Amino acid sequence: MKDNYFNSKALGSSAISCLLKSPPAMFKARHIDKTAELSTTALTIGSAVHCAILERLDFNARYMCLPPEIKQRRGKAYEAFLLENPNVEILTASDYKMCSDMQDSVDNSGIDILLGAVEVEKEIFWEEDGVECRGKIDALCQYGGEPVMVDIKTTKSADPFEFAKSMYNFGYATQAAHYYAGAKHNGIDIKKCFLLAIEKTKPYLCALYEISSDAMIKGEEDRQKALSIYRYCNENNEWSGYAGGVIDLPTFAYNK
Repeated sequence: MKDNYFNSKALGSSAISCLLKSPPAMFKARHIDKTAELSTTALTIGSAVHCAILERLDFNARYMCLPPEIKQRRGKAYEAFLLENPNVEILTASDYKMCSDMQDSVDNSGIDILLGAVEVEKEIFWEEDGVECRGKIDALCQYGGEPVMVDIKTTKSADPFEFAKSMYNFGYATQAAHYYAGAKHNGIDIKKCFLLAIEKTKPYLCALYEISSDAMIKGEEDRQKALSIYRYCNENNEWSGYAGGVIDLPTFAYNK
């Protein structure tokens, strides 16, 4: 199912974000032609953190720490290690420990929302006005007597002021709106959407935030904008790049 999900041409949350922040040509390269991919290392670490927290019983079966005698991800020793362990993802010792420490941080934080998890890494597919969509919900939970959705985010800072900026910069509300819409199309009832923010540096402090109704409304507005861009570009086979034109210095340059 995992391969089917990632090989699908349906629009996921990262595609929605790309449509909002990059020219259509960049979206086409990344999500249609697959010629401009994100760092596989970053994706591996992100998946490992999610697995450590959401699917901890599977973590040791899916991930392995690189032995201390192998110093680099190249060379004969490294290649031999890969051949001996073909069905696991290899993490550096520091990344492996980070996943474990993040897991401990969540466990010791008093945040208990994941104890009510009904389903994790829930893959959903749906069609919306002719556009095939997909999403992967980190956790569907029962919390406070209600069905809720939880998305795990590693972050530079889980401080509410700083994390609100990250929420805006990385489009977390738009992503949540995408998952919420997908859940609704799949007959899944969700009352509230939460973000579990975990800092990426020691001591890996974490915080649980409910996404406000206003943020969800704005996220849905932006999501609809992205879908509209996609429909136009796809129907007209027009994937424009940067517009060009007159360019000026940024505003702050004139204040120095």
